[in-house]
Amino acid sequence: MSLLPVSMVVGIVFWMFAAGVSLSDCGSLALLVVTTLVLRYFSNAIQLIRVRSWIISSLFVFMMGVGRFAFEWSAGDVAATSLFLIYIIGLLSSYQSRSPQTGVFVAALALACLTVIMPLMVCLLPVCFVAMLTALRVLNLKTLSAVLFGFFVVGEVLLARYLYVDDIEGVTNCFVSGMQAFCLPTDESGIVGVFMSDNGVVWLRLVGLLTIVVYGLIGIVHFVYTSFNDKISTRMHYITLILHWPVLLLLLVFTGGHAMMLLAMLVLVNSVLLGHYFVFSKGWPANLLFWLFLLLCCCLALPL
Repeated sequence: MSLLPVSMVVGIVFWMFAAGVSLSDCGSLALLVVTTLVLRYFSNAIQLIRVRSWIISSLFVFMMGVGRFAFEWSAGDVAATSLFLIYIIGLLSSYQSRSPQTGVFVAALALACLTVIMPLMVCLLPVCFVAMLTALRVLNLKTLSAVLFGFFVVGEVLLARYLYVDDIEGVTNCFVSGMQAFCLPTDESGIVGVFMSDNGVVWLRLVGLLTIVVYGLIGIVHFVYTSFNDKISTRMHYITLILHWPVLLLLLVFTGGHAMMLLAMLVLVNSVLLGHYFVFSKGWPANLLFWLFLLLCCCLALPL
């Protein structure tokens, strides 16, 4: 019962110590806390773990808090992560629902908002359709219409905004500039830019990125080998999340300007995968990996 409160206290203390007390930093922290509480309720509501546990939301707020020193997440990064959580909630809640188009519409609405922030997030749309067709099994004319309508609503709002300010060219410029963010890994605005810093956090960012990738892979492999213990609905939810994990990683590697936002989204997905691993793994290797995880998180919390 004390896991989530302790994790939230640790995360908030580290976040405030790294960020300060400006209005933007306090706003991003408040949004992070709300996102954590929503994740806590959602993970138990649909039983992302077959036993009642707060570990998913605890890992999320803990990793976000201690990683604030290395990754310097902004309010925009936290807001985008909250939108991504809404997208995941809408998508997963459509499974075995009497009216799946409602959840799919919410997911499409959130994904459309993310594409406004980063147009290449539209790459998640094919993954969404694959998950709806295979794991969630809700792809039909109604849900397809819900996806189109969700994007249409956001597009209309965006168009109305630019018409109001009499800048119709801003619509195309917004998406053209976003699509131009695609770059090779050697471009300084891409993944290399994550490790280029003058304030001594280069190696911390490297440790953080490797931790996210390696532990994400550990969580995926563990789920694949132990999924027979979970209910069918839980398996379908995890398969949906796992489908998104490599796409987020590829976007992180091959796009520029939004590395921290994508890292925060990977932390969100990893909190689910690691929660499953830490709860159900047994033996000394699992214990060793857990303490190593805490050690690496402590490294990320070093205020360099």
